[in-house]
Amino acid sequence: MEHDIEEMVRLRGTCAEAAKQPVKATLQSRPPATKPWKRIHIDLAGPHLGRQFVIVVNSYLKYTDVISVSSTTSRQTLGILRKLCAQHGVVEKIVSDNGMQFTSHEFRDLSNANAISHILSPP
Repeated sequence: MEHDIEEMVRLRGTCAEAAKQPVKATLQSRPPATKPWKRIHIDLAGPHLGRQFVIVVNSYLKYTDVISVSSTTSRQTLGILRKLCAQHGVVEKIVSDNGMQFTSHEFRDLSNANAISHILSPP
Protein backbone atom coordinates (compact mmCIF):
# COMPACT_ATOMS: atom_id res chain seq x y z
CA MET A 1 0.00 0.00 0.00
CA GLU A 2 2.87 2.37 0.83
CA HIS A 3 4.34 1.84 -2.64
CA ASP A 4 0.95 2.59 -4.26
CA ILE A 5 0.62 5.86 -2.32
CA GLU A 6 4.15 6.94 -3.25
CA GLU A 7 3.46 6.13 -6.90
CA MET A 8 0.17 8.07 -6.91
CA VAL A 9 1.81 11.14 -5.33
CA ARG A 10 4.72 10.97 -7.76
CA LEU A 11 2.49 10.73 -10.83
CA ARG A 12 -0.12 13.34 -9.86
CA GLY A 13 0.89 16.76 -11.16
CA THR A 14 -0.56 18.74 -8.25
CA CYS A 15 1.04 16.47 -5.66
CA ALA A 16 4.41 16.54 -7.41
CA GLU A 17 4.29 20.34 -7.70
CA ALA A 18 3.45 20.75 -4.02
CA ALA A 19 6.19 18.35 -2.91
CA LYS A 20 8.72 19.88 -0.58
CA GLN A 21 11.77 20.97 -2.53
CA PRO A 22 14.86 21.30 -0.36
CA VAL A 23 16.46 24.70 -0.35
CA LYS A 24 19.93 24.55 -1.87
CA ALA A 25 22.56 25.85 0.51
CA THR A 26 25.55 27.69 -0.84
CA LEU A 27 28.73 25.88 0.08
CA GLN A 28 31.11 27.96 2.14
CA SER A 29 34.54 27.27 3.50
CA ARG A 30 35.00 27.83 7.19
CA PRO A 31 37.76 30.22 8.21
CA PRO A 32 40.91 28.40 9.33
CA ALA A 33 41.17 27.69 13.03
CA THR A 34 43.82 29.80 14.75
CA LYS A 35 44.84 27.35 17.48
CA PRO A 36 44.46 23.68 18.41
CA TRP A 37 41.12 22.60 19.85
CA LYS A 38 39.44 25.91 18.97
CA ARG A 39 37.05 24.20 16.54
CA ILE A 40 36.31 20.52 16.10
CA HIS A 41 34.08 18.66 13.69
CA ILE A 42 32.25 15.61 15.02
CA ASP A 43 30.28 12.90 13.25
CA LEU A 44 29.23 9.29 13.57
CA ALA A 45 30.05 6.44 11.23
CA GLY A 46 29.06 2.82 10.96
CA PRO A 47 28.07 0.21 11.46
CA HIS A 48 31.22 -1.58 10.41
CA LEU A 49 31.80 -5.10 11.72
CA GLY A 50 29.09 -4.52 14.31
CA ARG A 51 30.63 -1.34 15.71
CA GLN A 52 29.85 2.35 15.45
CA PHE A 53 32.46 5.11 15.45
CA VAL A 54 32.63 8.66 16.74
CA ILE A 55 34.94 10.71 14.53
CA VAL A 56 36.36 13.99 15.83
CA VAL A 57 38.57 16.21 13.66
CA ASN A 58 40.67 19.02 15.15
CA SER A 59 40.35 21.83 12.55
CA TYR A 60 43.73 23.37 13.31
CA LEU A 61 45.94 20.29 13.30
CA LYS A 62 43.71 18.14 11.08
CA TYR A 63 44.26 15.44 13.70
CA THR A 64 41.46 12.88 13.74
CA ASP A 65 40.28 10.81 16.69
CA VAL A 66 38.28 7.72 15.78
CA ILE A 67 36.65 6.11 18.79
CA SER A 68 34.93 2.75 18.48
CA VAL A 69 31.66 2.52 20.42
CA SER A 70 28.99 -0.11 20.81
CA SER A 71 26.17 2.43 20.40
CA THR A 72 25.79 6.06 19.39
CA THR A 73 23.43 7.31 22.06
CA SER A 74 23.58 10.92 23.17
CA ARG A 75 24.92 9.85 26.54
CA GLN A 76 27.78 7.81 25.06
CA THR A 77 28.67 10.53 22.52
CA LEU A 78 28.75 13.15 25.30
CA GLY A 79 30.93 10.86 27.43
CA ILE A 80 33.48 10.68 24.62
CA LEU A 81 33.35 14.44 24.13
CA ARG A 82 33.89 15.01 27.88
CA LYS A 83 36.88 12.66 27.85
CA LEU A 84 38.43 14.47 24.87
CA CYS A 85 37.86 17.85 26.55
CA ALA A 86 39.55 16.54 29.69
CA GLN A 87 42.58 15.57 27.59
CA HIS A 88 42.79 18.63 25.33
CA GLY A 89 40.81 21.38 27.10
CA VAL A 90 37.32 22.68 26.46
CA VAL A 91 36.68 23.31 22.80
CA GLU A 92 35.32 26.69 21.66
CA LYS A 93 33.26 25.54 18.66
CA ILE A 94 31.75 22.21 17.64
CA VAL A 95 30.52 21.61 14.11
CA SER A 96 28.17 18.67 13.59
CA ASP A 97 25.28 17.52 11.48
CA ASN A 98 21.71 17.49 12.75
CA GLY A 99 21.92 13.99 14.20
CA MET A 100 19.78 13.46 17.28
CA GLN A 101 22.89 12.93 19.40
CA PHE A 102 23.97 16.50 18.59
CA THR A 103 20.55 18.16 18.85
CA SER A 104 19.54 16.57 22.16
CA HIS A 105 18.85 18.55 25.33
CA GLU A 106 21.89 16.93 26.96
CA PHE A 107 24.21 18.12 24.17
CA ARG A 108 22.73 21.62 24.32
CA ASP A 109 23.14 21.69 28.12
CA LEU A 110 26.81 20.65 27.84
CA SER A 111 27.42 23.32 25.19
CA ASN A 112 25.72 26.05 27.23
CA ALA A 113 27.43 25.07 30.49
CA ASN A 114 30.87 25.25 28.86
CA ALA A 115 30.25 28.27 26.58
CA ILE A 116 30.72 26.10 23.49
CA SER A 117 29.35 27.46 20.23
CA HIS A 118 27.56 24.64 18.43
CA ILE A 119 27.32 25.03 14.65
CA LEU A 120 24.97 22.72 12.75
CA SER A 121 26.04 21.94 9.20
CA PRO A 122 23.43 21.55 6.45
CA PRO A 123 22.53 17.97 5.51
